[in-house]
Amino acid sequence: MRIGCTMNKNNKVQSTKRKVQSMLSFTRFFMLLGCQMFFLAYFPLTLQADQRSIFGQRTTPAQDINQARLLEEMGQLERAAAQYEMVLRKSPLNAPALNALPRLYINLQQYDKAIGLLENQIERTPRSIVFRRSLADVFLRAGRLDKAREQCAALIEIYPKDESVIRLIAALYVTYAHYHEAVQAYVEGRRTIGNPGVFALPLADIYTTLVDVPNATAEYARWLTIQPRQFPVVDDRIDQLTGLMDPKLMEKALRGTTSEHANNKEVHKLFGNFYLRHNQPVEALEQYRKADRLDGSRGVYLLEFATWAMRETHHEEAISAYKDLMNTASAQLIKSRASVGLAEAYRFLGRRDEAMTAYQQTLSQYPRTAQSEEAMFHIADLHLTYLHDPSKALIAFRTLLAVAPESSFRAEAMFRMAECHLSRGSIRDAITQYNRILDPSSKLADPHVLARAKFHLAEMDLFRGELDSALEKFNEVADGFTGSAYANDALQWSIFLSESPRGGGDTVKAFINAHLLKRQYKPDNSLDAYKQFLSDHANSPMGDLAILEIGVLLDEMQKPHEAIAAFRDLIDRYPESRLGVKAQHHIAELYEHRLMDIPQAITEYETILINYPDHFKNDAIRRRVRDLTLNHPPQP
Repeated sequence: MRIGCTMNKNNKVQSTKRKVQSMLSFTRFFMLLGCQMFFLAYFPLTLQADQRSIFGQRTTPAQDINQARLLEEMGQLERAAAQYEMVLRKSPLNAPALNALPRLYINLQQYDKAIGLLENQIERTPRSIVFRRSLADVFLRAGRLDKAREQCAALIEIYPKDESVIRLIAALYVTYAHYHEAVQAYVEGRRTIGNPGVFALPLADIYTTLVDVPNATAEYARWLTIQPRQFPVVDDRIDQLTGLMDPKLMEKALRGTTSEHANNKEVHKLFGNFYLRHNQPVEALEQYRKADRLDGSRGVYLLEFATWAMRETHHEEAISAYKDLMNTASAQLIKSRASVGLAEAYRFLGRRDEAMTAYQQTLSQYPRTAQSEEAMFHIADLHLTYLHDPSKALIAFRTLLAVAPESSFRAEAMFRMAECHLSRGSIRDAITQYNRILDPSSKLADPHVLARAKFHLAEMDLFRGELDSALEKFNEVADGFTGSAYANDALQWSIFLSESPRGGGDTVKAFINAHLLKRQYKPDNSLDAYKQFLSDHANSPMGDLAILEIGVLLDEMQKPHEAIAAFRDLIDRYPESRLGVKAQHHIAELYEHRLMDIPQAITEYETILINYPDHFKNDAIRRRVRDLTLNHPPQP
């Protein structure tokens, strides 16, 4: 027992000693740390030049560097510089100090010290790119361009064909806006290297900054010859550069580049795009033809031109390109696309007989292709809408779905089949067809398709005189498909039917009859019916819609001036109508696409922005105005 007691006491003593030693070590650490901080705060760094710490120990270069970095991080730049200087006195070739000191001198604006230090290092290592570049940088900061040139010239003399060195020097000049020196560095470097294409893109950027159109254009074209896949970038740069000056200057510059690079197809395409943007389709087609010949007359460039020309409503030039394609040794795929494109251009211009011939040619020469499916659809559509032969159209649509049941035209063909039934006077068959579209087995689940089918079913009730059922269906479309284009039309019909006397009356019946004739593709009869409606029911709440339908019919009948007059009549007679903005939009589109009067089209689009500032399509209209203004600048 006594032995056990003694052991316990010894353990307790040892434990107490350990605790005391631990506390003493902890206290000693903080005392030493406090002394060191006191020393750093109150004793100048020069006192440490004896290379000893306050504990009598020598410091290593690494410790000195760490201390300098700490001072720099604390924002004490002068003390950090002094510390680095001490390091260099101890070790003249210490890399961290040599790299850090010039930066500190520059930040302290002690340029002479930086220059002296760097010159000393260059004496030791005259081929050093880093030191010479840094010295040139300091000279430029100090405003001593001549001295900077000397260092850059020395570097180029040492490394005359090193592209990275030349880029480094030019970039340094650009940093301080010495653009002409940068150009000189690139041009002389290119000559020395012997590669006329090197440095093309950075030179083009500098020339663009200087608004030097000829040289910028030449360099962009030169870069394009080296990097043809970068065509979209170059095309965009040329477009932006054109916006900075008179397009005539750019045209002259591009003509010069096509002379220099006469055998480069991308350069000719670049020139062609310029002409397309500036409403010169004939000149554009000439450049695209040259590009296509240089491409082995494969038709790729001509097809690209025709597609763009169609988009920009240059239909006659598109037709010329499509005809060229049909007479070349192009691949069958390109020829089939050209054939259907030719038909589309004819159809847009109202030359429906020529369109029909072109579609039939596509169908016979390129069967079982996506283009043949498109041709089949449009042939059937022309039978319905132009030749007014719904029975023949119905057979053609059925043939299309039988031959290509998964065709991209499937949904539209099914809707057209319902219209064929309606045009033949069979409302019941039309209803059956619309219900077939709504049947889940059709797999046509797109909300737009469903809204369209339900809207037309409501119309069928109108034509059968079942106005209550029609009203219910219109309300369903207006409430259930708010994001659909058919929702607004359904709402218009709902308001009209709700405000009409029970059972309709003569006003409602007259309007519905005019609408039925329009849906049956009988434009002349429908036009007369709408005019009669306005004459007999001048105060009808549907008067504005009747005038709108008249304008649409006149447009479809290729009478743009009369259509514009009708739309303006709607705006004048019904200034508060919700259809006013739609009429104004039709006017703008007629000037743009039918009459090709771009300045007037811009004016009409801008009228929408002014008179209907809350219209939900105004953002799109602003973009259209911007595009038209850019691509069709005002002529002096």
